[in-house]
Amino acid sequence: RGWRIEKVIEKLGTQLFTERYKLILPQLEKGLANKKLLTGLRNELQAEKNKFESEMSALARSALDIMTAGGLQIGDFKYGATGFANYFRKILDKEYEPGKRARVAADNPNDWASPKTANAAAVAAVYERMNDVLKQCIALYDEKINAINTYQLILKNFSTLGIMLDLAVKLKEHKNEKSYFLLSDSGDLLSHIIDNSDAPFIYEKIGTAISYYMIDEFQD
Repeated sequence: RGWRIEKVIEKLGTQLFTERYKLILPQLEKGLANKKLLTGLRNELQAEKNKFESEMSALARSALDIMTAGGLQIGDFKYGATGFANYFRKILDKEYEPGKRARVAADNPNDWASPKTANAAAVAAVYERMNDVLKQCIALYDEKINAINTYQLILKNFSTLGIMLDLAVKLKEHKNEKSYFLLSDSGDLLSHIIDNSDAPFIYEKIGTAISYYMIDEFQD
């Protein structure tokens, strides 16, 4: 309510005339303009994201199950709720990044039991299995997080990409119908002219015809 979608689309459409967009336009026109391909790509990225989250959650639950079976609570481990043991609970809340304490605790049995706990022996008994799970969590995070963050950004902007592609198609149709040539397309035209040829040829031709020249800025 009160959101003027026309203005948002209009602002988005201005990106079609930027050099950054024009650099990726050929790739977009080759594949992403296919809506079925777009849908398939979105589903694939979402599946990879879900797989990562599912694997991390499964590992966290297994660690918490080991803890519970050993008669232990988070407070029995070093630093309690702010320590590495609580990392497994954070994973279930979709907080996947291991903190410094989680990384230090891996393969370090002396950094596991709380000095206040009466269950130090029980902590030692679960160390090997929980440590293995902790290392798997950290390894999976380190291996996948860059890709997962990329997937999340793409998925977040997927609808925007679809709108831009539709605008690009409509703009191209309108230009062809009206026989328009936009000033913003002049760079592309020159690029096609000198493609697979020596660029200095153009400067040589200019030099033989004009001794002096002045370039003024384009006005809106």
